[in-house]
Amino acid sequence: MREDCRRFIGEKEIFIVMILKFLIALCMILTIKAGVTLQAPGGSIIIIAILGGALCAFLPSGFMAFFGAAECIYLAFGISLMLALFLGLLFAVIFFLVMLFFDDAPIITVIGALLCAVGLPFVMPVSLGLLKKPSASASACAGVLVFGALKWVSVAGSALSPGGDSSPLTLVSEAFKQDTAFIFTIVLTGCVTVMVSVIRRLPYAMSCYIAAASGIIVNLLAPLIAGLTGSVEIEPLSVMLSFLVSLASAGFIIFMDRSLGSARTEYLETEDEDYVYYIKAVPKTGKGEGRDVKY
Repeated sequence: MREDCRRFIGEKEIFIVMILKFLIALCMILTIKAGVTLQAPGGSIIIIAILGGALCAFLPSGFMAFFGAAECIYLAFGISLMLALFLGLLFAVIFFLVMLFFDDAPIITVIGALLCAVGLPFVMPVSLGLLKKPSASASACAGVLVFGALKWVSVAGSALSPGGDSSPLTLVSEAFKQDTAFIFTIVLTGCVTVMVSVIRRLPYAMSCYIAAASGIIVNLLAPLIAGLTGSVEIEPLSVMLSFLVSLASAGFIIFMDRSLGSARTEYLETEDEDYVYYIKAVPKTGKGEGRDVKY
């Protein structure tokens, strides 16, 4: 059964990745439209989202991030030129500081921003820490930053008036000051991602379980404590939903790693005309590292 799953995933990997990229791009385009303009997507934007998602499915993930950034700047330009310039400068900084130096940074940034948009900001750190190196925390924090910037732009756009004296950037600054959860979320995202990734790579058999459990517990307790003290405005429902989704995603990742990955002891059997061979294959990482082979 396990070999059949491996063979199926190996044969269909390209199509699975394309479907996932299409769905992520589709959600990204619709979410940006609703988030920046504060309007429900109409029929035309749904068609554009489907076409854009299909295009992103065939192109590298970096194009998806570029497409999303272009849409954000275009929608912000419809509100104010200053807001469009603000987003353009922010995306340029993120591109040169994050996406040029870290693998899979574009897709991680997009997924992180999408999770924040749907009210699940504390899901990414645990899943990302189990899958990637500690340096991936920069991409996760970039996703939180992108979501925060879009939220500030939408708030500033809704507060702008034709004859008003307030500058768009001033309104963005005020929206940032009122967003007490932003700094807390971005710091927690970076710290938990690094913590989970470091624990996951310890040379112990139970390191993945310890990493997932510690990350989920910190992601649950830290926001609740911060919300109870009143220092940060935290939605308890968002925290609980993030806890449940983190639990499910961590369990799925560990199951797939243990069932289909190579980081465990394998028992194989083969035979020829004279002998039956029983083979025990031990991975080099973890318990098997540094073992002597006796003949």
